Amino acid sequence: MYGRDRRYDCDCVHDRDQDSGGYGGQTNFPMGIIDYAHDDKKDAPSGTALELAARLSRIRPSELTIPLDQTQGIIESRGARLSESQIHSVRLPGYTISAEIIFGLPDQRLSIRHDSGTSAQPYVGGALLAIREVSSFVGLRRGLDSVLDLE
Repeated sequence: MYGRDRRYDCDCVHDRDQDSGGYGGQTNFPMGIIDYAHDDKKDAPSGTALELAARLSRIRPSELTIPLDQTQGIIESRGARLSESQIHSVRLPGYTISAEIIFGLPDQRLSIRHDSGTSAQPYVGGALLAIREVSSFVGLRRGLDSVLDLE
């Protein structure tokens, strides 16, 4: 298997949503993205979290049950609102790179999470594949899925 591309998870959610017209008539899909990384990673949120939010917003924006402007307390504790998604970035020792998408519905929760372990090794295969294939590309390609022609 080539390097893991978390953006593929968005495509799985998209296919399920398109095929069935939604989940049991549910039209509001509260969702959050949590971006985990080591404590010396300077960017927050990560490019992966931003890409996940952008792709998910093209499928369906995440609607908040309580709008941010009605939050009591510290609004920033709810995360950043980017591409119609709530994104939380955690930067602590003990993490390498991880991302989690959480979808919430009444009485249930679906989490899709990727943990890279102790190194960036899971990304090497995908990077090497892109390097080998770059001469065949025309224009800009974003994501391993476009290199594998999964779109």
